[in-house]
Amino acid sequence: SLRQYLPMLPRVIDRSGLKTADGSIPSLCVRFYYNGEEIQSTRVVKPTSSEWNTDGTVYFQETFRLNIDWKPRIPLKVEVRDASAPLGHTTLGHCAFDENALVQEFELSQGVQ
Repeated sequence: SLRQYLPMLPRVIDRSGLKTADGSIPSLCVRFYYNGEEIQSTRVVKPTSSEWNTDGTVYFQETFRLNIDWKPRIPLKVEVRDASAPLGHTTLGHCAFDENALVQEFELSQGVQ
């Protein structure tokens, strides 16, 4: 489940850096890219005021499997977008995970289960 892997994002993305241009609470979606192609995305989630302004934690409860041809040195890019922006989807932040970081995070998540 995607929820298992989201704890790794706060270590990579500074959540205080995720802001909308007008300061409003966004409608968030997360998109996953590999080798320049979008391979998966989440449903849109509208955080509560508390989640966005106080807590800083927004849960995406999605379950999916990715079936890709793994290529060495090609990072997995994770992009957080605002789906409610007046001019269309706007990227609020992104990060990339190399092969070693992904293996390490998957191993850590296995220990949590």
